[in-house]
Amino acid sequence: MQLKPLKSSALAAAHYDAKTKKLTIKFHSGGTRNYLDVPEHHARELMSAKSCGGYYHAHIRERYNSHKHDARDEERDDK
Repeated sequence: MQLKPLKSSALAAAHYDAKTKKLTIKFHSGGTRNYLDVPEHHARELMSAKSCGGYYHAHIRERYNSHKHDARDEERDDK
């Protein structure tokens, strides 16, 4: 999985998997979260937003189920 760098003070990078509808977001704070069942248009709009953090807070953060990204996710992503 290759994360795309984002121009944001809060969000460092993101990756979207259209097959699984999983949006992975890495934060400058060091954490990474996977958001589940995210429509592709939300991922595209997040990555192209003038304010990625603002878009994230308004359209993704509380709207989609998420969990912390961990080593098991890396193993699944590599398959």
